[in-house]
Amino acid sequence: YSKFVKPAFDDFILPSKKYADIIMPRGGDNHVAVDLIVQHIHTKLGQHDLCKIYPNLYVIHSTFQ
Repeated sequence: YSKFVKPAFDDFILPSKKYADIIMPRGGDNHVAVDLIVQHIHTKLGQHDLCKIYPNLYVIHSTFQ
């Protein structure tokens, strides 16, 4: 761990954290954080004026794929 994992983490992962929009401790095992993000996305998708706020956003209809 001390010879390979920790130095690689310090060199690559740690510096990229400053560019992250969201950091979830414990990743996918953090069910509270995952549910909060899902709820936020559902709320944003339910807003009808998103195309005015984000002109590059295009919501496509779901398909049976």
